[in-house]
Amino acid sequence: MTKHWPKYSCIFFLMFLLSLEAQSENNNLSNLSVVIEFKEAPVSVNIVHAPLKYNKDFALSFTMDDGPKDTYTHAFKLLTGGVIEGINHTPKYYTDGCGNDINFTMSTAIYSISSYQSQDAHEPGSDYAVLNVTWPEINEMYQHGFGVINHGFSTSTSGDINYLVARNHSYIKNKTQNATSEGIHSTIFINPNGASEFTNPAFNQGYNVAFRMIAYGEEFLNVFSTPSIINLDRLEMGRRELSGSTSLATIADQLYNISLNTNPIR
Repeated sequence: MTKHWPKYSCIFFLMFLLSLEAQSENNNLSNLSVVIEFKEAPVSVNIVHAPLKYNKDFALSFTMDDGPKDTYTHAFKLLTGGVIEGINHTPKYYTDGCGNDINFTMSTAIYSISSYQSQDAHEPGSDYAVLNVTWPEINEMYQHGFGVINHGFSTSTSGDINYLVARNHSYIKNKTQNATSEGIHSTIFINPNGASEFTNPAFNQGYNVAFRMIAYGEEFLNVFSTPSIINLDRLEMGRRELSGSTSLATIADQLYNISLNTNPIR
């Protein structure tokens, strides 16, 4: 998977990523230019846009649903390094193709309030603290590159949907002031219980992606090769629940094998 590029290629690719980031923040930007300084003038230059970050062959994203405690005690400790049930695990890395190690990370999709008791589902010292990740733990994971995803305000989908999207967004920001300036700003939304009516309210409130659970046997809502989604600002996708005896290693191997004969996929 690691690709060894000459120095000038690394410089260009990193600068290209920065230009894409700028474009994602302002879709009106145009006529951007990139200045490259070569140690030695090349005989010829052929520029190819990498379809995946760091020019990887495939990407696989994992999200722990509903913010369970083992997001922190197991997934976080496994990927970033730590002790799990008495066993010490070293950090897990991939590379950026330029010799730099990068920690594997994942995301946690959280609601903030339990509708059963109308209590904060992540408050330290509460009855929920032994079941769910706490706000300090969420802050720590975010500072180590983990994503935090809006999963609706409570365990219930009833009520004003626009409010349920917006209130969880602001609640997360308020509770994560110690993680980053002004709190964590979520840009991905996962529809509670797969309810499709949450999709447009999420988009209308500035979310870039809306995922909803897929019924058994149903295909993904949309399937894209990576070059075709690079300029989309609203991406509605399905997500599959992986639980029980599902082998994540097998899924990763399957994606890798597919990517050998097709465009890079995710």
